[in-house]
Amino acid sequence: MTDEFELFHDTRDAAYRSPFGAIAAGASVTLSLAAVGKGDLNAELSVSVHFETETSLGNLSFDVPMDKQSVLKKGRVERLFRAEVNSFDTPGVYFYYFVITRQESLQFDKEIRQIYYGNNSSGAGGLGCVYEVEPKPF
Repeated sequence: MTDEFELFHDTRDAAYRSPFGAIAAGASVTLSLAAVGKGDLNAELSVSVHFETETSLGNLSFDVPMDKQSVLKKGRVERLFRAEVNSFDTPGVYFYYFVITRQESLQFDKEIRQIYYGNNSSGAGGLGCVYEVEPKPF
């Protein structure tokens, strides 16, 4: 599925995660994922951020859909997916990864595929990588 485009998210780059590092309870963080490809990306891409957190309220898991914007840069289509996520008022540690869904056509009988973008093999943040199965979270 990623033969036609590359995915980018860097936890240390404000263009992809702002603010960097820990945030106060109740504050928000903006996350972005770029999909860059040659020519037109014919398939419909949608992205959500999957969160898992441990708080005094217990273990929670939820998905946040991301807004999409397309830009043509140097002959390549770049789709930027962005979501602003509010944290809970209760302190906790949030882990996240991206779920990328690609529908080959808007016709109901066309293939729908899903891949993931998560933390790199070192688990230390920075640039992530693509997974076919549920990834290591950031």
